[in-house]
Amino acid sequence: MILDTHTKVVLKTAIDNLNKKQQVISSNLANIDTPLYKAKTTNFDSLMNNVLKKENYQYEKNFIQTHEKHFSLKDDFEKNNLDFEILQKNNYLVQNDENDVDLDIENMEMSKTNMLLNASISAYNKEGSLFNKVLTSFSKLN
Repeated sequence: MILDTHTKVVLKTAIDNLNKKQQVISSNLANIDTPLYKAKTTNFDSLMNNVLKKENYQYEKNFIQTHEKHFSLKDDFEKNNLDFEILQKNNYLVQNDENDVDLDIENMEMSKTNMLLNASISAYNKEGSLFNKVLTSFSKLN
């Protein structure tokens, strides 16, 4: 089975952004003993949800706005696009040196991200039914 263009877009976006997310997590782990360091996170989950919505939006994009007072589905959709962002985490557990990196949480996030990345790469490389497994795994982890 060959992946269609929309599936490849979703998988490529996931792979690119999971790599970036791993870099953010690695930075958090590398700075676990740095005084005043504040842990970072990403908007990966909301970004991928929007990408999935966008790719499933293919039929609605073809609607034509026949009157200026009608709602434009395409405009509404394009407003909801997001770019990958690195955000400040709101951790409540702060150490004496005001560092708020939690080793357990970061390790869990790294494992989750690594699993999703490996599944996405496998699906992209195999061009098969693994894509459904990636989406299922992603939805179960969130």
